[in-house]
Amino acid sequence: MKLIALSGLQAGLKAEVALGLARTLIDSGASVTLLDNNDHKMAVEGIESVRFGGGCVCCSMAAQLFPAVWKLKTDYALLVTSSAASPETLAYVMGQVRGERVSVATFALIDDFTRTEIPYLADQLTWYADCAFSETTPIQDILDAALNIFQ
Repeated sequence: MKLIALSGLQAGLKAEVALGLARTLIDSGASVTLLDNNDHKMAVEGIESVRFGGGCVCCSMAAQLFPAVWKLKTDYALLVTSSAASPETLAYVMGQVRGERVSVATFALIDDFTRTEIPYLADQLTWYADCAFSETTPIQDILDAALNIFQ
């Protein structure tokens, strides 16, 4: 199974990318589960989803994330993280999830506010991610990167 974690501050941007990626993967014949730890519950229709509310999957919810991921039978899992997720801690947790059956990639989605007003966080998001994208990156480029990162 391939797990793609989406990190960054903008809940709407992460939701847009996750849903676009889920639909693209499903259209290509892959099975997908959405792991929703976004700041607000995501509205999903026709996509299997698991909600991790009330905390962050990189710390207080990590103990619930591990068994949920390891039990999945889908081709892809898309993890939409809380904006509170620490990039360093998320990288550590994703390293613990990674295994013989689970490949992991982290995508940082960095908005202009984060880049200009919180540059330290933007740098951390970029440093700990496998791929980093600005909010102006065309969604098709992000989807293409997601489809090719595990090859």
